[in-house]
This record gives sequence, structure tokens and C-alpha cells, in this order.
Amino acid sequence: MPWPLPIAISAFVPFDIVLGVLYLVIALIEAFGVTAAIMSRLPLVRIYAYLSAFGVVAVVAIEVIRLVLNNVYKKAILDECFKELRGLTLTTTTGSIFNPNTTSTVLTDGQAKDLCNDWWVKSIWRNVGWLVIALFLGIMFALVNIAYYRQLADPALLRTQAPSAAYRMEAMRYGNNQPYNDDQ
Repeated sequence: MPWPLPIAISAFVPFDIVLGVLYLVIALIEAFGVTAAIMSRLPLVRIYAYLSAFGVVAVVAIEVIRLVLNNVYKKAILDECFKELRGLTLTTTTGSIFNPNTTSTVLTDGQAKDLCNDWWVKSIWRNVGWLVIALFLGIMFALVNIAYYRQLADPALLRTQAPSAAYRMEAMRYGNNQPYNDDQ
């Protein structure tokens, strides 16, 4: 690509840097979390539990930034796509592996605009889908991290003690072992 960058692409550079930094922060948080879980040290796991909540916020922020960028720069993105696709030769293969039928057509301006618009609409829905998935998975993993911290802090927290076999035998010997609906 020739320098200087077209305005549509150069506008994304600061956002790419921000997204890259957020991805790096999330990767460092997760690496710290793996280390804390392996070491099973309560202070480290506590820090990771709090950082995992920040990680969820960072992941959601990344997805929102991507969604906003896709909408704010819609015209520039579509213009760049149109310039790339106009006059492009589109090769379509139909049939089977053993009997392929290949056709080549040159895209017209209308076809290029239709392809770009279809791509843009699909990318919006893809970004919304990833936002929902990231939010759901992020919350699930953060809750697992908090549960691990609570379990490490108090190992008896979630344990319940089942009655012993001797207690059950004693209850059956002296208790009322009649059937539930026995009226006799």
C-alpha cells in the first residue's frame, strides 16, 4: 500500500494501538491468573479475582470500540471496499471435486457496491454477536475466578457433610418406617 495511508485507513491507527494495548493487558492478566492458580497463594488469587472483573470490562470495551468504529467510519470503509472490488474478476466454482465448473465474471459497480454493503451488514451483526458472547463468557470466567478465590480462602465453605452410615441405620431402626401414605 502506498504511503501516506488513505484517510480511511490512517484514522484507524490510534484505535488499533488502543485495541492492541487492551489485548496485551488482558493477556497479562490471564498469564498472572494462571500463575496465581498454579501457586494457589491466596493474595495472588485475590488480586486475580479483582483483575478478572477488569478483564471483562476491557473485553467488552474492545468489542464496543470495534462496533462504534464500524458505524462511525461506515462511508470510508464502504468506499475503500468499493475501490478494491471494482473491476475485480470473481471466479466461481460449482459442481463436484471430480467435475468442477468454473466461471469468471468481472464485477460491475453495482455488484461491487452490493457485495460491500452485504459485507458491512454482516460485519455489524458479527460484532454484536461477539459483544454478547464476550460479555457472557467474561462474566462466567470472572465468576469462576471469584468462586476459586472463595474456595481457596475457606475450603469448608461449599462442603456439606452427609449423614454417616451409623446415623442412617439408627434412624431406620427406631424411626417410623411405615410407607408414606399408609393409613393403617
